[in-house]
Amino acid sequence: MRVKRQNAVGGLAIIFTAFFLLAIAVPPTSAQPRLKIAETSIWHGFPSGTYIGGVQVLDGYAYVSTTSGRLEILDVRNPAQPEWLKQYDPGKPAWAPQLARGDLFLAAEGGLMRLDIHVPTRPLVLAAGTNGDVSAFQIVGDVACVALRKSIQLIDVKDRTALPVLGEWDPDPLDYILDVRVIGQFAYAVLDHDPGFTTAVINIQDPTRPQLHVSLPDPIVFDFGGRPAVQGTNGELQIYRGAPPDWQVDATYRPWGTVWAIDMIGRFACLTELIQDVSALEVVDTSDPQHPVRVKFLRNPAAGVATQVVTDAHGVSPWWFVTGWENGLGILPTIPGVQLGLEVEGVGAMPFTIERIDSAHVGAAWSPWIRTNCAPPCFFADPSTSIGARMYRVSQP
Repeated sequence: MRVKRQNAVGGLAIIFTAFFLLAIAVPPTSAQPRLKIAETSIWHGFPSGTYIGGVQVLDGYAYVSTTSGRLEILDVRNPAQPEWLKQYDPGKPAWAPQLARGDLFLAAEGGLMRLDIHVPTRPLVLAAGTNGDVSAFQIVGDVACVALRKSIQLIDVKDRTALPVLGEWDPDPLDYILDVRVIGQFAYAVLDHDPGFTTAVINIQDPTRPQLHVSLPDPIVFDFGGRPAVQGTNGELQIYRGAPPDWQVDATYRPWGTVWAIDMIGRFACLTELIQDVSALEVVDTSDPQHPVRVKFLRNPAAGVATQVVTDAHGVSPWWFVTGWENGLGILPTIPGVQLGLEVEGVGAMPFTIERIDSAHVGAAWSPWIRTNCAPPCFFADPSTSIGARMYRVSQP
C-alpha cells in the first residue's frame, strides 16, 4: 500500500484504487470536518493468557467468547478505539457464539444456550438445553444442528423459550464427535475414530430422521460459498458440486498455506491459514464459481493464530472482525479490493456531505454519497472493488 500527501485545491480528497490508497489534503481549520482512511487496529484488552473462542457482531456490539467460559461484550462502532463494556457469565462455561433469529446462541456445558441481547450489556437466558456438552453447532433456518460428544441432534429453534429435539443420529459407540458443519441438506461431522479421523456425512433433509449418507477418510470439509471443499495433500483446495460419493470437482483454488477455516462474507471467501506457523488471511472473490480469484493476502491480521472472520449482522459496523486465538481481536475497516473505510474527524456534531467521483471518467462531476450531521468521529464504508481510482472529499453547506 502506498500513501502520498500533497497540496490540493478545494479541501480534502482521498483517492482509492484496488491497488493503493492516495491521500491528498490541505491543512484544515479545527472547525472543519476532516476525512481520512480508517486503518486496521488490534484490541489487546483481554487478560494475559486468555484465548478467544469466537466472535459475533450485531448493531455495533461484539460478543467474544474466551477460554474463561464467559462472554466479553465490546462496543466496536469506532474501529480505532473499541470499548470494553462488560463480562457476562452465562452461569456455565460457554463458547462459540452464533447469531440467529435475532438472538445469540452459545455452545455450553450441558446443552445449547439461547440469549436475548436486545440490551447488549444485559443478556438474558431464554432457553438452555440439558442434553449434554456441545462440541459445535450450526443454525440453518429453523433448525440447529448440534454436535454432542456422542450424538448429532437436530433442534427446533422457532420457539425462543424452548429447544426441543426433533431428531438424533448416533455414531459408533467408540467414536467421539469433534465438529460439525452444514452444507445444503448434509451435515459433515468430524469423528475421532481410532486410529485417526473420519467425516460422517449425514442427510438431515428430514430433521426428524437424520441418516448416515456416507463416511469419508478426510477429516475436514469446508463450506466454500455453499459448496463442500477439501484441501488435498498437495495443498490445492478442491471445490465440489453435489455431495459425496457422487460429487464432482467444480473448481480448484490453491491457497498459500494450510487452511484453518473458511468464513463467507457476501461473495468473499475468507480463508484463515497457517504458513510456517505464521497466521494469514486470504480473501477470495467467488463471483465466478468456477474461477475463484485472490483479492487480498494479509499476514498476521490479528494477534496470534487467526481463527474466524465475521462482519456486523446488520451492517451497523461494516468492518471485518478477525479473532486472534492468543489475546487479540483485529478490526479491518479497509481492505484494498474489497472496501474502503473512511473516518471523518472534527469537533461536535455538524452537517456535512461526503462526495465521490470515479476519476476514470473524464469530466465526471462530484456527486453526493453520504449526507449526515453525526458527531465525529464518524465511520463509513464503501464496498467498491472497481479497478479504476475513486476519489472522495468532505464538504459543508
